[in-house]
Amino acid sequence: MRRLLSSLAVAGFLGLVGTSLAQQTDDPGVALAPSGYERVGSGPGSFFWIRDNLSGIVDTLAMSIAFIDDRGRIVGTRARLPEGFVVGEVQLRDASILLISGDRQSSIEIPRTVVPESPPVLTAQRVASPRSMPAPPSRRAPDHVSMEFPDASGARSQVDVRSLTGSSLADTAVIGTDRDGRRYVLWSEFVGADPDVVVRTFVGKYAPGGALIGIAEVPLADMDYVPDQFATITGAGELRVMVPRPTGVQIRTIPFQTISPSRSRSLERGASEDLLRRLSTEKGRTIRLKPALRLPPERIPSAAPSEGMPRAARSYAPITREEMLKAAAAFLQQEWLLSDKNFELPNVVNVCNKSAHQYWSRPSWIRKDFVGKTMKRVPYKWGGFDSPSVFVDRIKGGRLAGDVCTCRDPAHNDCIVDTAAGVDCSGFVSRAWGLASKLGTIGLGGISTKVTGWQTDIGKVKAGDALNKAGSHVRLVVDAISNPEIRIIVIESTTARSCMQRDGTVGLCEGVCECVRKISEFSGYQLLQFKGVKD
Repeated sequence: MRRLLSSLAVAGFLGLVGTSLAQQTDDPGVALAPSGYERVGSGPGSFFWIRDNLSGIVDTLAMSIAFIDDRGRIVGTRARLPEGFVVGEVQLRDASILLISGDRQSSIEIPRTVVPESPPVLTAQRVASPRSMPAPPSRRAPDHVSMEFPDASGARSQVDVRSLTGSSLADTAVIGTDRDGRRYVLWSEFVGADPDVVVRTFVGKYAPGGALIGIAEVPLADMDYVPDQFATITGAGELRVMVPRPTGVQIRTIPFQTISPSRSRSLERGASEDLLRRLSTEKGRTIRLKPALRLPPERIPSAAPSEGMPRAARSYAPITREEMLKAAAAFLQQEWLLSDKNFELPNVVNVCNKSAHQYWSRPSWIRKDFVGKTMKRVPYKWGGFDSPSVFVDRIKGGRLAGDVCTCRDPAHNDCIVDTAAGVDCSGFVSRAWGLASKLGTIGLGGISTKVTGWQTDIGKVKAGDALNKAGSHVRLVVDAISNPEIRIIVIESTTARSCMQRDGTVGLCEGVCECVRKISEFSGYQLLQFKGVKD
């Protein structure tokens, strides 16, 4: 019986001894940087079931795995991630968990008998050749996808995933198999974009023969941000969902709505309003994990404080989509030499702690051992509006490279560090659109037209448009793909540590990077077309 799951996780070898469960430890808590003004939230990236009363969380900001019991207590000793290690896939098997690196060149097998109180040693083992990606699903229609699974004898069974809302299926993923051989498939439905993107995500329980026997809904709208892997299945077939909230992380156990054979056939035409309502209102049982907030929660304002509309931005020169993409690509291609001064400066502490008046945090991919070496791409800098050439000039002048510490508080000068260089999300899009002055995510809406109805016509999404969540984050569109699954390719400047690449690998970010995004990552966003674009 093979369990397959794609996620962002961690790789390493965890020692196994005995069967006793670790005791609760005085752990600082799960690290979280909640969303705020001009800041998309970040925190734990993956959640997976190991065995009864033991699960694992990839604590991305703390660069470690935290082990938790069924009461939400962090137990045992954390497993520290190797520096710079990024994991792109987790394969869940009967006796172990196989963790595969983001570049698909290395993997580690974690036995399910691991004891958290035994200090783990994390090492990545090289594989002889890159591991293949899972076979993609077959799209039968916009609202119908089928998936095939081999059994131990080599025979194949088929699972059909059909939209419950009548909307397009955006993506599907197998998230586990229980002890009785029932498979669990997660899928997202692109419900609307008029103009806010609306996505609903469900998990189907399928009998070994492929019949749908249960449905649950993931509370996507309750998430402060959408983790890479947020759902897992226990051996007993319970659905558990990791839900990041502004004040901490929750684990919710969501019951399945039982589907009879007759109802399963009727669902081929979509779910009833009553079933959809019951699915959306079922929040399940909640446990709360101990939080370690890296940044305080911030209310995203309905109007931009002190952002205004610079006079230079009220008039703008026409620009082609090709020119937008060329300007954006320059941020990715820019090379620069990292000096000692770019890495650290006297009296500037690498800590993001507003209450202590410490506002600078270095992007994690800029490391001490890289000093004296040529770097590529422009790093994230909160409040930054540097073009590639301006960034290089400032780096040569001794500015710090990047700053991922963000806040919006006039009493602290909005945590702006003038001695750092780089560009933030709205500064990057402002540059790509050829603006002479920086606009924030709210101001960008004032010089754009909202594109609606693209949930049924992906062709409306054009290169150079922006997917924008006012007050939070903005991404520049490069391309949109809809076969077999909906993916939006973007270039963005983000505080996120990593993102999926075109080739299916996972690459580091915390700056300007090209990312392949699922539609669920755009819940609440709006598609904007710059008014100055020349089509």
